[in-house]
Amino acid sequence: MVQPEFTADGRKRAVIEGGRPEVDAGRFAAKRIAGDPILIEADIFTDGHDSLSAILCWRRVGEPEWTELPMEPLVNDRWRARIRVPEACQIEFSIAAWVDAFKTWRRDMQKRIDAGTATEVDYQIGQALIEDAARRAAKFDSDWLKQASTRVHEFALDPMLEAMMVRYP
Repeated sequence: MVQPEFTADGRKRAVIEGGRPEVDAGRFAAKRIAGDPILIEADIFTDGHDSLSAILCWRRVGEPEWTELPMEPLVNDRWRARIRVPEACQIEFSIAAWVDAFKTWRRDMQKRIDAGTATEVDYQIGQALIEDAARRAAKFDSDWLKQASTRVHEFALDPMLEAMMVRYP
């Protein structure tokens, strides 16, 4: 398992340890039966209480393109992704994780809205996060995100906004 160097602050704060499967710290290949699911897990955590996101990047050895899959949190900082490789081959994988500012904002906004304590500054923070994602998004998605950012009071807890923001972390 390789953890690339990142320069973004949120990525420096995420720690990835205890990746599985691994044999002798990656010195030897872990083996599976073709077609069986391969569970890839790691301990992923950060300082503080910010929310995290993580992806598994994998490919067959020698292929130029990586496939990205979101990892799901389990318990006690353990995360998992599942892949299935239909034929016998060697694969390689990498895990990337980062502090997810939007996910943290949305979680906290849910609490503030429920308590009736959300302020205009809270909404402005969300608006800025959505505008940032709009700059990274494809044209149609970008237009939708820009619209949502101007109506952040309505869209703050909208499931469609969450789905769009996951696409452009």
